[in-house]
Amino acid sequence: MFYSFLRVLANIVIRLYYRRIYISGLENIPTDKPVMIASNHPNGFLEPIIMACIWPRDLSFLVRGDLYDNKFLQPLLKATNEIPIYRFKDGFASLRNNQKTIQTVVDQLKASRHIIIFIEGGTEAVKYLRPFKKGMARMAYQATKSDESLDIQILPSGINFTDGKKFRSDVFLNIGNPISFKAYYQDGQLDEKRLLDVVTEDTFQSMRPLVFDEKERPQALGKSCENLIGELEKSDRIVQKSNKFYNILEIINNYKQKNNNSLYPLENEMVKIKGKWYQLLLSLILAPLALLALLFYLPSIFLGWLMAKMLVRENEFKSSVRASVFLGMGFLSVLMTSIWAIVTHSWVGLSLVVIVCGVGLWALLYVYSHIFERRYGSK
Repeated sequence: MFYSFLRVLANIVIRLYYRRIYISGLENIPTDKPVMIASNHPNGFLEPIIMACIWPRDLSFLVRGDLYDNKFLQPLLKATNEIPIYRFKDGFASLRNNQKTIQTVVDQLKASRHIIIFIEGGTEAVKYLRPFKKGMARMAYQATKSDESLDIQILPSGINFTDGKKFRSDVFLNIGNPISFKAYYQDGQLDEKRLLDVVTEDTFQSMRPLVFDEKERPQALGKSCENLIGELEKSDRIVQKSNKFYNILEIINNYKQKNNNSLYPLENEMVKIKGKWYQLLLSLILAPLALLALLFYLPSIFLGWLMAKMLVRENEFKSSVRASVFLGMGFLSVLMTSIWAIVTHSWVGLSLVVIVCGVGLWALLYVYSHIFERRYGSK
């Protein structure tokens, strides 16, 4: 219940925070089998939020075990299907808790749940795949060993940000073809260690085409292609253009340095955004309402920006903190204002809350996206 409620709020925030979210490969998600989603992890805890919002069913998440040391966080972590996984630096005593974690994962896989694992083992703001850990393959092995009828699907997923720490940047999520762990397990020619190595390596190779790799393509080309993708389907908040996405991503990953000069003019050939007269007119009509919404939410926006600037050093967590503070403070502001209006029997005040906080938020986003982004771009 709480998961679904939080998912609705998070959906609003990510659609405000990001300009567009491009999704490719939703049709590859198995519907009737247990799934372990292997994902990269470049941007703090925004990836699990984004995945939870767009995934067609509830997800479970493997998270750092030390988060469960905070007693205030434990109820929230449990309510949002977070499963603790402990690392060597958490201490030997904590590592023993991983047996319970593995059993929890096995039980959930037997129930055909979808579990997301950030297979790189940690978060880092880079645009390439880092070496994978074997934990996912090991858990799949133990689950299959305990019940050989399980057909666990390993689903490679690559999530990419044009600028992970920037407001109103774009997100690209590409979902690959599922890999059947059962096929490796039943092969019979691999011992356990070799099987884990092969599955992990095959998962890595399956994810390579799904992730922008700045090591393998010139920065100028990557920026140009990202901008070009950003102009596809402007009218849609979430875009599913599998072929266009994959083709451009393939160019980025395979293009070599020796041909870089031929693509410098591409930056100047980007499609220019031309606002239509009725969009400008509607923006002018909505501007007063948008201004009221901005004033209402400004403390939440400013607090998120300030906390990210003053308290967060790692780039991979700046956007996470800004978005989370806005989600929490924005919701609290709406809740407290609504309670005040109800307690004082101010139905006019309650109506204003609905108009300013709800419709006004949409108006603010519309005016910003159709006037400021289209006029000044996203630098």
